[in-house]
Amino acid sequence: MALCVFVVANIEIHVLFIYPSQTFVPFQRTKPTIIVGSKVVPCKMENDRQFNVSLDKYFAYPDPSRVTACVKSYKRCPFPEGNAACLGDTNGWKAASGRTFDYLETAVFYVQDGTSPATLDVTDLRQYSQCARALYEDEYTDFDLRKSFSLDVSSLWDLNNPDPIHITIVPFNITSGTCGNANSIKFQTERSLAVWLSPDEGETSDPGDGSVYCDVTVNPDDCLNLPYWDIDIDSGDLVLYGTLTEVLENNAAAKEINIFIPIDFDLNLPINNNLIRFKISDDDGNSDSCLKFVQDGVSECKVDSTSVGSYQTKGNEPKPTTAKIVVSGLGRIDGWNALNSQKENGFRQIDDWDFVAGVDVNIWKDNAEWYLNALLLSLASTSSSTAQSGFAIDISGIEVAWGSKIGRSPVQLNSLFASDVYAQTSSHPAKLHDFKFVGNWLDGSDGPDIMGDGSYSAFTYTHTSDDNVKIASLDTKREHSTLLQGGVGCAINLGSDGEGDIDNSVVNGVYIHRVLHNPNDAFNGCGGKGGVICSRSCGKNPQGLVDATVSNLYIPELGTSGTADSGANSVAVPFGIGVQELGLHCGNTPANDAYPIRNLVFQNIIIHPKPFCKSKIYDNSGNVQWGTSDTPSAIFYDEANSDLATCNFREPVEFSRDPAYFVCGFADKDEAEKSCLTTAGVGGLPNVEYDIGPGVDANIKFPVCGDLVPSSHPSGIPSISASPSGELFPSTSPTLLPSRSRSP
Repeated sequence: MALCVFVVANIEIHVLFIYPSQTFVPFQRTKPTIIVGSKVVPCKMENDRQFNVSLDKYFAYPDPSRVTACVKSYKRCPFPEGNAACLGDTNGWKAASGRTFDYLETAVFYVQDGTSPATLDVTDLRQYSQCARALYEDEYTDFDLRKSFSLDVSSLWDLNNPDPIHITIVPFNITSGTCGNANSIKFQTERSLAVWLSPDEGETSDPGDGSVYCDVTVNPDDCLNLPYWDIDIDSGDLVLYGTLTEVLENNAAAKEINIFIPIDFDLNLPINNNLIRFKISDDDGNSDSCLKFVQDGVSECKVDSTSVGSYQTKGNEPKPTTAKIVVSGLGRIDGWNALNSQKENGFRQIDDWDFVAGVDVNIWKDNAEWYLNALLLSLASTSSSTAQSGFAIDISGIEVAWGSKIGRSPVQLNSLFASDVYAQTSSHPAKLHDFKFVGNWLDGSDGPDIMGDGSYSAFTYTHTSDDNVKIASLDTKREHSTLLQGGVGCAINLGSDGEGDIDNSVVNGVYIHRVLHNPNDAFNGCGGKGGVICSRSCGKNPQGLVDATVSNLYIPELGTSGTADSGANSVAVPFGIGVQELGLHCGNTPANDAYPIRNLVFQNIIIHPKPFCKSKIYDNSGNVQWGTSDTPSAIFYDEANSDLATCNFREPVEFSRDPAYFVCGFADKDEAEKSCLTTAGVGGLPNVEYDIGPGVDANIKFPVCGDLVPSSHPSGIPSISASPSGELFPSTSPTLLPSRSRSP
């Protein structure tokens, strides 16, 4: 008898050869022969790239050092010409102007200690555009692409306490003037460039603290294995194991698993401690047949049920690792192989699996292997680390790319969607810092699910068609998030469709450099329940949506509203807050009998593209408790620092420009004209739509001034009892720059 291991499509297959003179014996799993090194490749400069990007860095002494980035490209239509050339529906990346976003390039630079970035040089290799706009958080600079022009980035860098810098560059052309002072700008909406400057290159060497450490370019097999099939001897189940299985089983006492992906290297393998478990049918002889399947990868094996995404290593009891998991570096986890496999084979996301008992596992084998490989960074840990002493999962610097359509995020960190272990991981926070997630053109490939109470992210850059920043755990803090947002999902989803608690959570500093919400879209359009900020809640969580703040959000216009070139960005519904019982992703479970929505604070939110639709406040269950007598359901300015008596509303939610206007929650047009506000003074139109039933008070607070004498309000009565008078709304806009804070 001889055991051999073959590697096919990222899957290890164990083959047991039995010679005729021998009796068949039960197969016992041995440590796989790991062939991970072939999955680590250096970045190659793409010949068909559209930009060249280099950085001049200055050391403590005046000696410049120029570095050219290995540019990576992400095409929305990467396949051969034809109807199937593109990823997702074109409408998911089409602005209201009809212009699409189809192409992204990325470039990352490490700015080492003692140096400072000086100038960024960008060359348009296609010579399509004359100029470009560089967007950094809520600021921008226009520069020339036609000649040797350097973009000064030195002022953005604090040499003594540097933060990552994430820049989005959008090309444009002009008809006259200069790039910095043009009379007419026409943005080239179809393409953008992301440039990232990072002060930390990751854990470059073994810290010597007893952790299991690997540099994927040196000793990847110390931390990773290829996914493989086996029989769990404790439960008797057929199991497809993830890439951290061996290191976790063989180092059960390890306090930390530390993985480093260097800059300019790609890991063509996921990092996950998932598994997919199949319950083997009790038919006579089926167990032996399933054992043969493990050995040859093709024999018939009947299975009755499956559990997808469980994190236990062996046995029936779900069990995440107790080790802290650290992944750092400026390299990339590349999901292209899984994405391409889904495209070629039509593999389905897990919500669409129509599994029946007694089926041959070979019917689902390829789909299961694709799914496990599509979980690009999927981790669960109950490490004793806390937000004060550290994090159970700590991810920094890396780029994760090309997410498949799996019905949730390919990045799952102590996620509630791993329902069999979330009871164990929910109190263990995860962290993202200087993290990039791009190439997610498909719907069903959400932004990162970073959960566990007290989870934290800072300086993230996420490009996704579906829901982007999702809050679904207590005491979560997300700050300094740069977004490229497609048309299918919400930029911020509070509660992740009502699945999680959001109490005491804060989202501060959200810079949506690209947003393509179309007013005709079924989800985020005028007739949908989405929006830039949404809940889209099923109403099943009895904790509701309570005590959360979103502040310092900025969306640039990138074009002139009302013109033929109405721009690269478009906003349909600004806010969509409420419960849609039995709605999208809700299943057949009705809403909870009482669902509180209370103390949602939105402040210093600047949306320059004029929204095409009204904000939505809705409830089809009749079970929402809209605030209390003392606390509104939602408030759209900084109440603590505002003075209602003088109509001085600080840091309000602001739409459009020249003049800007503010949230106006009156249902009656006459009352809106008398009391709602713009930067030009009193006078506005209703811009909130209510679908909450007759006579129900949504209990929201918004800026009002002037002769406010409420008459009859079937819905949407503002929570202001007095009729303030005095000064009009201040003519100056609120300060846009968010307060800085270092990551913990």
